[in-house]
Amino acid sequence: MTYEIVLIPDDYFSKQGEFWIVGKKKKRPFISISPAQNENYAHYGWWKLKIAAEKTGRQVRAYTHINMLPLAYPMADTLFLTKDKAYVRKMYKENSETGAHTHQLWDLENEILCSGDKVETKFEPNALKQTMFRTSQNVKVSELIERFHPRLYIRQSTYDLFRQLDLPEKVVMCELREDSVSHWHGQARRQMRELKFDRPVIGIDQNWQRGMIAKVGSHWLGIQVLGSLLKDWLYVCEGGSANLHTLLPTRCIYLKDQKLRCNSIIRKMAEQRYGEAGKLIPVVGNQFWRSDEIKDNFDIIQEGIQLLEKPEVLLKSQNMKMI
Repeated sequence: MTYEIVLIPDDYFSKQGEFWIVGKKKKRPFISISPAQNENYAHYGWWKLKIAAEKTGRQVRAYTHINMLPLAYPMADTLFLTKDKAYVRKMYKENSETGAHTHQLWDLENEILCSGDKVETKFEPNALKQTMFRTSQNVKVSELIERFHPRLYIRQSTYDLFRQLDLPEKVVMCELREDSVSHWHGQARRQMRELKFDRPVIGIDQNWQRGMIAKVGSHWLGIQVLGSLLKDWLYVCEGGSANLHTLLPTRCIYLKDQKLRCNSIIRKMAEQRYGEAGKLIPVVGNQFWRSDEIKDNFDIIQEGIQLLEKPEVLLKSQNMKMI
């Protein structure tokens, strides 16, 4: 499987008010989304919504922070991106690795929310939400696999910065919530300290991530995925980060969240991207209290890592100015 890294020249982003905009802007019916507006509660629901919007003749406009460009680009036609500095300062300090406080100030027209792998209809229901829900429910797994290839969209400046950094290689990278050991997030942190991987484990206490954010700021998400593809970082994710990295071409060995109840889709995606290793990893956790799921599946994870081949990566330049 070939992974693509699509570099978007920074001068392709046009400034309009508080937003930096990139993509196609056509006069036709549209829906608005704000992926990862607080914590990332959704995953494949966003991809289903994009396909549903196309089937009903609608454009998708995404509003989020520029750090989330790699997440939002595949699911939207036009991106409205902020450079809110407060957002960057909050990462790994509050429940807001993916949070964008500025969303509270936006009154988005035709906004659609997603939860897990579904379009949300309970919050202020209306006919548009019902239409998007029904149409998205008919999207097949094969459509998701065919449409959403392992492709990373980042700014050219993110790639340039990545090449300048002195970064570790061949590591296990942790994206785990900082909760007490009695909580299932805390259980994961304890297990990652106890288990003996064949490579260094980084980021259990999030201090490494905070140090990196101080250096790279709003390039952070792009740096994370580049590290996975070019430096062989393998991810262990729980909570919102599991939903987030499910939608990215990040190579993951363990995922767990209450909303991640779609193991069959994850497995098919993994087998397409990882080959034989994809039959084993990522392990998808489904127990949420006093659980040793990482430890209990450690042999499977280790075997999957041994089978995982170095990805073939193709660099491309995106020619997508505003239309």
